[in-house]
Amino acid sequence: MFLDNVEINNNIISADYYYPDAKEDVGHIDYSIDEDEFVNVKYTKRDADKEIKYPVGLLINAFRNMVKYNRYPKTYRYIWY
Repeated sequence: MFLDNVEINNNIISADYYYPDAKEDVGHIDYSIDEDEFVNVKYTKRDADKEIKYPVGLLINAFRNMVKYNRYPKTYRYIWY
């Protein structure tokens, strides 16, 4: 999964997200550094059609890593297995 257009403002990290095989289906996430949680999520069509949002939930680790290492790249590829 990719995070793109990563920005940080007032301790909120915002990013668009998409799957490698569906770059045109873009969602958006706002993550609060202070609260360590998503404060706003606009799901991709793929995720909105599913009851379980498991892949999006895993992205919290990507945001936590950005904070931990104080690195906020414009694009971030998150891989899990």
